[in-house]
Amino acid sequence: MKHQNCWDFWNCSHEVRDDCPAFLTYHGMDCFDFAENYCPRIIAEFQDCRECPWYKKIKLDFDAEEIKA
Repeated sequence: MKHQNCWDFWNCSHEVRDDCPAFLTYHGMDCFDFAENYCPRIIAEFQDCRECPWYKKIKLDFDAEEIKA
């Protein structure tokens, strides 16, 4: 799986990144574990992280890796 962070996927601005718990703690691949109440996209566009395209991408990638193992 190619490493990508949520802030790269969404092309977040520096202003958003500077306040983002996922960015500040280097958790860009699992932001959904703790940043749900912060993420401006989740708050504005989705009911919760499970609706987020980033979450769905990571889940599909993770499931594919599990099948290979």
